[in-house]
Amino acid sequence: MEKHPFFNLKLHTDDELEIIVKQSIVSRQTIHEWPLSCVQVIKTSSGNKYIYKSQSGPTVESLFYKEAKSSLLANCRTLYQNNGHSVLLLDYIDGTLIDNKKLTENELVQTGRLIVEEISQIRGKLPCYQDISSIELWQEYANQTIEKITQLLITGRFTKISEEKLAYLTKWASSKSILNIFKSRITTIHGDATGDNIFFTSNGFRIIDWQRPLRAPAEIDLVALLESQNVNSIKYINTCIIGIFYFTRLAWATECQTKWIPEGTCYDSWVNEYTDKIIQMDSN
Repeated sequence: MEKHPFFNLKLHTDDELEIIVKQSIVSRQTIHEWPLSCVQVIKTSSGNKYIYKSQSGPTVESLFYKEAKSSLLANCRTLYQNNGHSVLLLDYIDGTLIDNKKLTENELVQTGRLIVEEISQIRGKLPCYQDISSIELWQEYANQTIEKITQLLITGRFTKISEEKLAYLTKWASSKSILNIFKSRITTIHGDATGDNIFFTSNGFRIIDWQRPLRAPAEIDLVALLESQNVNSIKYINTCIIGIFYFTRLAWATECQTKWIPEGTCYDSWVNEYTDKIIQMDSN
């Protein structure tokens, strides 16, 4: 294996991949990369196509594919896993992303509800990256996130969010209306069920990118889908759940800043933006 030229990732050479797939590699195209993952399309001499995915750091994707049983998932092989690195080889999905489908708002909502239900039916001993399946786990998650933001504010690494907004966020996270959500339907969710992660195929939906699933209120995935398609989810979903969705985004941005990509310059603005979204939802 060789190192990625820019990021802390490990990649198989073409020769190594040819031994694995037992065919010659005709082309290898990178379609997405950032510090935590690199995704490529592999084409072979026989015409087969695969998705090759190298990751480092925060992911349970390899274990998720091993344990999960669902038609929503592509076939997956773990090629390498060691010391925080993992490399997956997945079947190529022949389908159309929701991003590229011209669905009406009503069609999108109906589709989203079907997807949320199918995700809840995934069988197996499913791992999750973050468990907020109870009031106690939510409070621990929220408190730890707010403490991290406070420290980033104190040290000057965050400058966008104000102390007043942070105080509002603290009060919101422990409010009765938010805590009551964790008495409702909890399941394993994708966590980032956006239109660029969901395919329509001739055999139903396929969903990719299971790095960081959560145990959480089921409709968070519906919020993710609607918001990714610029549909105002407030028309269809409890505003508390929408707020919790934005808090999970805020928490991930905070985690990136404090642990995974501390040199990142975007997370300050993201946390402030998501806090504004939460305040907006709370005022409705």
